[in-house]
Formats: sequence, C-alpha cells, structure tokens
Amino acid sequence: MTAEVAILNRNAIAMAADSAVTLQLPTGPKIYETRKLFMLSKYEPVGIMLYGSASFMDVPWETIIKTYRGQLGKSSFSSLEDYGQDLLSFVRSERRLFPSIAQNACSYRFAGYWMRTLKNI
Repeated sequence: MTAEVAILNRNAIAMAADSAVTLQLPTGPKIYETRKLFMLSKYEPVGIMLYGSASFMDVPWETIIKTYRGQLGKSSFSSLEDYGQDLLSFVRSERRLFPSIAQNACSYRFAGYWMRTLKNI
C-alpha cells in the first residue's frame, strides 16, 4: 500500500511518499524499496508523486520521468496543469521508450486480460 502526503499553503507545497512497493507473487507478497517522488523539472520547483503501478507499458515511471526531464531542459510553464499536459504529450509521442511493437504487445496483453476476465464472470 502506498502512503503519500501533500501539504499546501499559499506559498508552497510539501510532498512525501513511502518507499515500499509490494508485489503479489505466486510464493506470496514481496516488498521492494523504490522511489515514488521525483523532480519533474531540474530548473523549476515542480515535483511528481507516483501511486499505483511502478511502470507504464513495461517502462518504469522513473525512466519515463527522467527522460522527460532531460527533454524539458530549461523550459518552463506558467502553471502545473501545463507541465502535466506537456508530460502527457511527451508520453503520447515518445517512440524511443514506446516503439510501435511494444505498444502492440501491451495492447494485446491488456485486451487478453479483459477477455479472460469477462469470460470468467
């Protein structure tokens, strides 16, 4: 279970997250240490917290965020919403991390999972 806290006042926000992830393996639950809190920009005070899955399309969120941060460089936006929109645009268009073959494989796996789930209802 993930625990995250964000405290906001007029001037700033403080964010904190635990550092454990639990995987349900056939042999039982296994707990690993991981990072869930990252700087989204190297030059502006913008952070991002992860909750839930540690990866997207088999790519760790840490890799996605660090690649985005490198591409963002010294660019900045006037609002946090703009950072979020730019990150989503990056994920949609990034072909090095998400080549077509990987997108297809994830789509088939996702569709197969839901077909098996619906069959068992």
